[in-house]
Amino acid sequence: MSSYGLAAKLALEKAFRENRAVIWGCFVADRDSEGLHIFTYFKGREWQELGQLLPPRNLPAPHFHDPVLGIISGGLALEETKNFLMGHAVSPELITYRRKTIPRFSGNHAVLVVGAGALGNFVGLGLAFSGFSNLTFMDPDVVEPTNLNRQIFFYEAVGQNKAAALAERLNQHYQTRACGLVGYFGEDTDLTPYNIIIDCVDNFETRVILSEKAKEHGKMLISGGTGVAAGQMITYDPDLDGSTPAELLGLPEIVRQRGSGSYDRNRLSCISQPNPAVVMTNQIVAGLMVDACRQLLAGRRPPNLFYENAAIMR
Repeated sequence: MSSYGLAAKLALEKAFRENRAVIWGCFVADRDSEGLHIFTYFKGREWQELGQLLPPRNLPAPHFHDPVLGIISGGLALEETKNFLMGHAVSPELITYRRKTIPRFSGNHAVLVVGAGALGNFVGLGLAFSGFSNLTFMDPDVVEPTNLNRQIFFYEAVGQNKAAALAERLNQHYQTRACGLVGYFGEDTDLTPYNIIIDCVDNFETRVILSEKAKEHGKMLISGGTGVAAGQMITYDPDLDGSTPAELLGLPEIVRQRGSGSYDRNRLSCISQPNPAVVMTNQIVAGLMVDACRQLLAGRRPPNLFYENAAIMR
């Protein structure tokens, strides 16, 4: 992930001569936009575009860095590494993410993150890196040993409530003023104290309630979901009067067809999920969610994004 041209050239030269692979990532920025590139090089991929992506400076010099773009690029690079080592197809194209430059803003916005599992862990990390300090996490579940492979802040926290443990770790490492609420998000949850809501839950029923409450109270909402190899990030801005995430995904109808008796909260914790999402998908989608949060607070409308690690265009 070096920003120095000489290091990148040496790595590519070594890979060419020794028939090795290089998973290469870099940040890009100009006057009004910022973003990242990820590319997997191995012998035979000497593309013309590769030379255009090499950093312009050979030796160390001041360069652009953004911690949230770092979370996204790190997840994408790890996904490419996993696919290459396991003999799966890597991206046949340059992976690119780019958006307009985000102005600096106050980190005093009150943020409610509903769900403190794998997605919530990486969202919390991204918010802390971005300077948000007034954070509230809500989750009824406790940390289980099976969570530890992808819920990065829960080392030595087995048996503790997830929301409380995550808030404690962020306060300890990043000097945030985070707090944890033990419980479920429901129709009686008070949204008055919060400027923006981030949905990291693992069930459709709660997602529907989150969308309905955000629309009712005029709150910005960012909804993210992940599977083993795919995920999505959808936003709602009440000032634009668009569809909510639940409406866009057709979740109210799905929940209605299931019936009121099909959802058992006590059994739907992460420990019982048959296909828990792997760490890279959560890292990528969480980074996109935090970046969307910053864009919404800057008065912009980020696009809804869908990610699949096996797609030709990620």
